[in-house]
Amino acid sequence: MRILVVLALALVSCASAPRAPASTCMQQTVDSLDLAALSGDRKHCLASGSIALRCGSASAWMAGYGKEFGDLFGPGSFQRRDLRANSAGRHCAARVAGEADLIACCASAGF
Repeated sequence: MRILVVLALALVSCASAPRAPASTCMQQTVDSLDLAALSGDRKHCLASGSIALRCGSASAWMAGYGKEFGDLFGPGSFQRRDLRANSAGRHCAARVAGEADLIACCASAGF
């Protein structure tokens, strides 16, 4: 199972913005966020949006779908609402200048 996620991330790293390898960029982004006190939906929106801002939209798409795919077949809990929150985060990232604006955009989208 994990090998599929790793392979998918490797493919995205070839197509993502030339900032850093996609898997490294995504992990560093998520590690830098303080998400512990937030609801699941809000975590998804902010994480996906932050990954899109820092690593590119393709990386954010892969991270979001990879996480939910892992939840579907692994120990997690697959939820369609998480996919909607991920999508909102990516859309917000495309419209905002930075992470402060991303927080407001996710909130206005209901996440």
